[in-house]
Amino acid sequence: HLLRFLNENGARLYNVTVTDVKDTGEAISGAAIIFGTVDPYLMKSPHAQGDFKNITVRNVISHAQRALDICEPCENLLIENVVADAGTEMAIRIRENFHAENVTIRDLVFTPSEAADSFSDTFCPQENLRGLRIENVRAENIDYLYRGLALSVNGLTADDPRKAIVTS
Repeated sequence: HLLRFLNENGARLYNVTVTDVKDTGEAISGAAIIFGTVDPYLMKSPHAQGDFKNITVRNVISHAQRALDICEPCENLLIENVVADAGTEMAIRIRENFHAENVTIRDLVFTPSEAADSFSDTFCPQENLRGLRIENVRAENIDYLYRGLALSVNGLTADDPRKAIVTS
């Protein structure tokens, strides 16, 4: 991972700004930016809504497997101007315990050099996505637009994926 925000076991993480991150090496496993974890060894006590808030991430260029991996509840989160290209297999993966409250992802460019599986992989309950806004996304060279739940994206530009949604 390029950036990993991890605040488990009662710790609070808030008022953080990160800008101008560039992955200059080979493709890395995992995500360019990961919020939380699903690792049972690291997550003995998951944080509650409000423990992870006021985070801004801007200007990220990466070749990681996933551009964004959001695993836990987030409040007042802004992610903008992310470019994920060569080596990237998926733009956004949203894990089961994610819950959004005022979360915005905007200006995301997903253009892998080889055909990628899908733009997003979302397996949390639909009601947990109510506070999530995704704006201005360009996705190219993908097999599926969505895996799991379809995300509401304002300003989505995508070349013609073979199928819109796969739920397996």
